Amino acid sequence: MILDQHPDSPRLGMKAIGYWKIEVDPKISSLLGRDTAKEEPLPDPRDFVGEWEDDYVKQRVVSYIKNAPAIIHWKGWSECRFGCPATSGGIYARGLDLGSACLSDGTYVWPEGFHHYLDVHNVIPPRVFLMHVLSKPDDWMVKNAKLITEKHGDGY
Repeated sequence: MILDQHPDSPRLGMKAIGYWKIEVDPKISSLLGRDTAKEEPLPDPRDFVGEWEDDYVKQRVVSYIKNAPAIIHWKGWSECRFGCPATSGGIYARGLDLGSACLSDGTYVWPEGFHHYLDVHNVIPPRVFLMHVLSKPDDWMVKNAKLITEKHGDGY
């Protein structure tokens, strides 16, 4: 689940977590100019579903992830890989919109909707990530958000 670098932005120099594989029709990926068959495979979130040992830890980790500053903004959105339905209708509604940004604490980078997988689907991050988050004081993200954005943000 932890990647050595962001799958689309390795220049960040941070470990990446919460980036999932998506099934893409090869015809569509060729139209987009990407050969997904040659790309490094991303993990499937279903492989990390479990039971949280402690609800306090779950809420602490979810809060930490949700409150991190955005450092990259993309021109598209991510959908829930478990197929959660869209919350708004319309002809363009395909699945639950999980955002279009990447958030970070300066050490790790994750997609804006990563919290959804932990909170709703009980995806359990690796112990090393849990220990990283739990080693920080409760207000660490609030106190450091501006510094993280200044250092790593794309200003986009």
